[in-house]
Amino acid sequence: MTTTHTNLSQQFWSKFALNNWEKDNLAIKHSFISPPIASDELFKIVVNDFNTADDVHDRTRFYIGEKLQELDKSDIRLPQKQDASFASYNQRISTMLNGQEYALVIDAIKVNDVLWDWTYDFLQSLYKSLGYISYGHFYSIFYGNYHVTPFGVHFHFNPAESAFYFPITGGKSMRTWTPEFVNKHPKLKGAKNYQDFLESSTLLQAEPGGMIYWPSDRWHVGDSRGGDVSIVLAINTSSDLVMQLSQMICDEIKYLYGDSIKGFFFKRITQALAQWHSLNEEMKILGGDSFKGYPVSPLIRAGIGLLSLILSIVPSRQITTKSFFNPDDLQESAEKIPESIQLAAKKFKWIVGSIIIERASTKLWLTMLTCYGFWPLSASQMISEKKGVLTSESSIQVFPKRKILFRQVDKNNTLVFINGIGINVTSHPIFPLIIKKINSVEIQNVAEILQLSRTVVDDSNNNCQIADVIKFLEELLLYRGIKIVK
Repeated sequence: MTTTHTNLSQQFWSKFALNNWEKDNLAIKHSFISPPIASDELFKIVVNDFNTADDVHDRTRFYIGEKLQELDKSDIRLPQKQDASFASYNQRISTMLNGQEYALVIDAIKVNDVLWDWTYDFLQSLYKSLGYISYGHFYSIFYGNYHVTPFGVHFHFNPAESAFYFPITGGKSMRTWTPEFVNKHPKLKGAKNYQDFLESSTLLQAEPGGMIYWPSDRWHVGDSRGGDVSIVLAINTSSDLVMQLSQMICDEIKYLYGDSIKGFFFKRITQALAQWHSLNEEMKILGGDSFKGYPVSPLIRAGIGLLSLILSIVPSRQITTKSFFNPDDLQESAEKIPESIQLAAKKFKWIVGSIIIERASTKLWLTMLTCYGFWPLSASQMISEKKGVLTSESSIQVFPKRKILFRQVDKNNTLVFINGIGINVTSHPIFPLIIKKINSVEIQNVAEILQLSRTVVDDSNNNCQIADVIKFLEELLLYRGIKIVK
């Protein structure tokens, strides 16, 4: 499969990091960027998400007018395979609702490999200019015949999210306001009618081939002509990695203890600690000026105040340290776990052992470095049907702009990561040698790699066989770490 690119220069990103990132809006109308994906291909992604993902309904909202609807898995108001396109879906739903305004919102859509590759290229260039990585980015779709975002003027406070908006068909208009202005005019929070505040807003517009960006502190609302197709890349700007690390720790607990009572206990305590930390941080935000004036009942506000008081008694150091890395030497960066992850790990050090924390921290960091903060595809999604068959006569090469990263976690095990997928190998010197050869970007002959492996394995007392090397190369091919060159 051909890797897709955004056609954005590093010079653009250097200026963006200096002038716009978390500072100011940016809108480029058209003829600027290669579109992330075609409309029909995006619709296939949406339908596939509904057909295969168990959690899709937790990530989906459907509004009629301003009212949020209850959904179930078989709800006919959701996109169906027979709709075939967004336009056909819109025609069916508009007829069903007798022309009433509706909005379909799907968060964290399960992207395909084409959109994942495009996003990798996009984020790699962004973070190369920033010099640090955050984690937990995802795409959302807002679609329908609505004219204003049904839940009004809003912003994302937990976690803080900046956004890149990409029109796929039609145009997109967003209005943003600074937090200082909104705090002085609290009626704007959650407002669907904001005509009195237009002069103080910034209007951002783009068409296919264009892009809109706004920082995480901006209050915003979407204006739509109805029927336009756009996707928004939500960027988690938080440095706090406690929740993400807890997920990795739970995976390690599952691997080590299986379904035992001990494993169940450790997982529940780990999840509870992460939730407690997240709630603590959320209460700090909800008690601040950014939340004051939001339309909530006095009872809810009193509850927020009480929880804030209770949580403030429990010491919880706020994590603001960035996850810095060396863009020009990812392997060097892989060798040292950043302080942001080390601080997150301290939340769990009294619950699980150091081996579990070390492996979980390493997996989180290598995932971040090989995905540039975007959610990785699952192993099944990453597998390419057109990968080919690896033989001793094959010539292989690493994918463009990719690096295979590794880190030894103990005397017997080394973790290898590519595209966010982890491979466990023995801590034998042959694997770093093979990885360094492949990462050189030069075309490699499999027969020569196997000959080198025989020499190194024969000279070593370590428990490693040629079959292990072949299996490793096959896994790299399977997860698109390498490709066969003809």
